[in-house]
Amino acid sequence: MRCPVCARPTIARHAPFCSRRCSMKDLAHWVGAAPPFVIEGEPADPLSADADDAETLEGDGST
Repeated sequence: MRCPVCARPTIARHAPFCSRRCSMKDLAHWVGAAPPFVIEGEPADPLSADADDAETLEGDGST
């Protein structure tokens, strides 16, 4: 399955997207953010966890 935003392979954690960045970009589209909207950061490597995901995986009790 491919990410509908960038066409990279998806990751189960972010399905149907490849990263949090692509999911936020899609959300911005749906809420009507006028282009050019800015999604900070570089596109994440879908095979490596970024800092935000690592904190989430460690658990903060808010899952």
